Amino acid sequence: MKHYKKTKIFVSIITLGIVAYLVCSITFLDDKETYYGVVKGNKYTLDEIINENGHTIESFKLDNSLSKGLNNGDTVKITITDNKGAVLNQEKCELSQIPSSIKSKL
Repeated sequence: MKHYKKTKIFVSIITLGIVAYLVCSITFLDDKETYYGVVKGNKYTLDEIINENGHTIESFKLDNSLSKGLNNGDTVKITITDNKGAVLNQEKCELSQIPSSIKSKL
């Protein structure tokens, strides 16, 4: 009887730990970061994109459908998952939409 109780408690603790891990993973992996960049020269690749925390990604390749409508000096807003695994959205934006903390770095 004691052995059964200990096993039941152990399985409950392990299950609770797995559920907590999954909830934390989903919460943190679902975060999104917004990056901004300026088209310079090659309109299919941005030399550098920057977010509000100061993180940068170099040589970012734009989606071909977006690139066709871009000109030199246009600004682009890119939404990426926090772990930089997936690009969620790429769109042309106005310079006035970019936070002032990023404008100075572009």
